[in-house]
Amino acid sequence: MEGFLLKPIAPHLIVIAAGCLVLLMRAYGKKTSAGASGAVTLASLVLALAASVFLHGDAAKSAFSGMVVDDNFSLLVTVLVLFSGILCVMLSFDYLKRIGIAQAEFYSLVLFAVSGMMFLGSASDLVTVFLGVEIMSISIYVLVGFNRGRMESTEAALKYLILGAFASGFLLYGIAMIYGATGTTNIAQVAEFFKTHGPSQISPLFMVGLALLVIGFGFKIGAAPFHMWVPDVYQGAPTSITAFMATGVKAAGVAVVVRVLMFAFPESMDRWVPLIQLLAMVTMTVGNIAALTQKNLKRMLAYSSIAHAGYILVGLAAVYSQGFAEKAVSAVFFYLLAYTVMNIGAFAIMILLGRDSDEYENIDDYKGLAQRRPWAAFFLALFLLSLAGIPPTAGFAGKFYVFTAAMRAGFVALVIIGVLNSALSAYYYLRPLIIMYMSDPDADIVENTERRPALIVAIGVTAVLTLELGMGLLAYLAGGGSYYEMISGYLARVM
Repeated sequence: MEGFLLKPIAPHLIVIAAGCLVLLMRAYGKKTSAGASGAVTLASLVLALAASVFLHGDAAKSAFSGMVVDDNFSLLVTVLVLFSGILCVMLSFDYLKRIGIAQAEFYSLVLFAVSGMMFLGSASDLVTVFLGVEIMSISIYVLVGFNRGRMESTEAALKYLILGAFASGFLLYGIAMIYGATGTTNIAQVAEFFKTHGPSQISPLFMVGLALLVIGFGFKIGAAPFHMWVPDVYQGAPTSITAFMATGVKAAGVAVVVRVLMFAFPESMDRWVPLIQLLAMVTMTVGNIAALTQKNLKRMLAYSSIAHAGYILVGLAAVYSQGFAEKAVSAVFFYLLAYTVMNIGAFAIMILLGRDSDEYENIDDYKGLAQRRPWAAFFLALFLLSLAGIPPTAGFAGKFYVFTAAMRAGFVALVIIGVLNSALSAYYYLRPLIIMYMSDPDADIVENTERRPALIVAIGVTAVLTLELGMGLLAYLAGGGSYYEMISGYLARVM
């Protein structure tokens, strides 16, 4: 019986056990190198990924009195989060040594953060949601400030901690008010309450609680106007952690928003969808306009991350269309996957070129890069073009599916704003390309030329997936249609 109870969270337990093992290796193995800890971390994430796939069954399984659930939705979130974690660990191997922070505790914190994200994907109770958010957040707070020799890193961690505490307070108060209105924190039981009592039973207490939940979740995914922390934290954090936050944290945050809003409050959709629609408009516009003037590549990608959160919210708003909810959620999942590979790839190029403590952040550092490092320039151009949504990349396919879902839901104005914002973003994405290919190299700029196998593999994987997700050649050859259709068919069993 215990084996059955633990089976839904077996991948989570693997990650948590690995995090504890890394700490024990550090405590009792004084001669254990950070490289060994990194290898254990990478192996455990791969093992957890395999376990999540092979232990997953066709039927949804819940455990711990309905606190967690193992279904197709949770599997997609788990795979996406673990994939992001694997890539970011590969980015960290040589990077941590170069900037002088190669310590086992770093990898342990990454593992604990991943476990929190996994619990967010499988949470079926608002209490589990809060626990997952806190496990993830506390680990990320420390990781952001891990480079103690850099003042920007410490400042970023402090800002993130203070604002994150406020967001956690909003989230906890929201959960308390939802409990007061419905008498339960179980997501399925909350939905059943409103299905039984009808819209007339939606009290002001419930509406305030729902609004507080949206505020808390909005902070975690970096949606405007809760985005103030994003540029400073992304710039101050170690680059591999910035990539991890921009992908894994965002994916987990979006997943829990979908899980809570779609599964707990389907009967009140007409109340929260307009709020999501408004957030999407504001987030897209604020992110893209702020990115236009940035001269620091990390800050530019930070504001870009805010804009992409807006595009994701466009897909979430499309669930309002009757009978099309699973298609809209599938578009969101595909967009998250596409954003993960192209964003990590862009940060990987920054790490590849960095030397010693030089983070290679300023856009002017890339002058004439095509002449000095043509392959690095090519891959960075590929990732930036994908972020801009240029075909036939993954970014174009992701925006196409999201905007199509919104059109079918009847949000024409929202789609027009999204398309205009996407066109606006082309300016700041293409500017680094012009500098790389149309400027002469600066003699004062010296980038790293050392071989970094793990980093090269990560860049290769993300580059291949950026093109493959956009064109879908292997998916069609395998007879599964597009990747979007495969995700949609998978989610149809849950929605």
